[in-house]
Order: sequence, then C-alpha cells, then structure tokens
Amino acid sequence: MPNEIELNQKEQSLIAVGASVAAGCQPCTAYHVKAARTAGACDRSIALAIETALTGRRSATIGMGEWAARCQGAKPEIDPDFRAQKMLLAELTSIATAVAVNSVPDLQKHLALARDAGARAEQIRVAIDIARKIKRVAEEKIGAIIDRIEEEALSATAAGGSACCGSSETNRPEIPVNAPTNCGCR
Repeated sequence: MPNEIELNQKEQSLIAVGASVAAGCQPCTAYHVKAARTAGACDRSIALAIETALTGRRSATIGMGEWAARCQGAKPEIDPDFRAQKMLLAELTSIATAVAVNSVPDLQKHLALARDAGARAEQIRVAIDIARKIKRVAEEKIGAIIDRIEEEALSATAAGGSACCGSSETNRPEIPVNAPTNCGCR
C-alpha cells in the first residue's frame, strides 16, 4: 500500500504557516509564508493555512474563556476605579499573557506600560517566569497526549496494523533535516 500520509515540502510549509500563526510568532509566520511560496504554494493555499490557524486560535480562546468562567464562578462587575487601582497588576498579567501566547508586539507594549505604571524589574521578571512555567506545564500535557498517540500507533503496528508512517517499519520516522522548522526562533 502506498504511503498515503506523506507530505511534500509545499504541504509541510503550509502546515508550518498555520502553526506559526497559531503560535503567535510573527518572525516564524513571515519566514514560513516565504518558504511556502518558494515551495510552490499559491496565495489561496497560504490564505487557507492562515484562516485555519486563526480559526483554531479563536476556538481555543472561546473555549478557554468558557473554562475560566466555570472555574471562577460568579463574575463580579469590574468598575473603572477598581481597574485603575489594579493597573500595575493588569500590566504584569498582560506581560505574562504576551509571553504565554508568543506575542512580541504585545510584550513590548505591556513592558512599556508596566514600567510607566511603576513596575520594578523584579516584578516583571516574576511575571515572565510564571508564564514560562505555565507554558512548560502546558507543553508537557500536550507532549503526553502526543506520546499516547504514538504509543497507540506502535501498538497497532505490533498488532498487525500499519506503522504510523504507512510503511511496514515500526520505528517512528525522523523529522527530515530540511523540514520547514528552521525559522531562526530556536
């Protein structure tokens, strides 16, 4: 049986465009849009990858809003006076949010606003550290799900199914060196 799940360079580049947009990484997005064009992707395919990623971001935001509301319970009114009193805390939270969603422009904006509100370097560092720790935990949880999927694929192969790459080999395929992941962020 031919490998029906093999992705060519153009398809991999389009997936990288979507992942870059979803991750909120502007340099990655610029790099991968260019790479997709170089690989032969048309503007409509690039637009579809971007649209798909933005839909995913919106879906995640809506779902997280619903989850946070359930966790919080009754939602009190936040009046302008309370908001003004908590401006520094809100800016530190916005810094953590920008780190968590990989938004360089938002990080720069809220760093400046936090400094204007009187934030000390140590407070900013703590906010960034909190976001980094939470991102690591989220990545570990995603990794556990991916590991489970890979284990299921290996179990299916051992039971006589096909391997995850569609071949008869039971080893996971290596990510090609030329896979579109070298945007310079790492």
